[in-house]
Amino acid sequence: MASRFQQLWALGVTSVTTDEPIVYQEIDNPVLLISEKTYVSVWVASYLLAIAVVLLIKRYFMKKKSKELTPKTS
Repeated sequence: MASRFQQLWALGVTSVTTDEPIVYQEIDNPVLLISEKTYVSVWVASYLLAIAVVLLIKRYFMKKKSKELTPKTS
């Protein structure tokens, strides 16, 4: 819930309505304040990393499957 508050704060919202005011009561400022350029860079890097991980996992299973399908010669 506090992370949502940080997102709203970064957007410049001046007030927040919530059913859990105790969560926000002790927060004076965002925990992490970064520039828009840094924010976008982090998201792009994490997106590219996720794509690389998915492709590596796919390659691993395709190699494993091709080894299983290859007939063994004796």
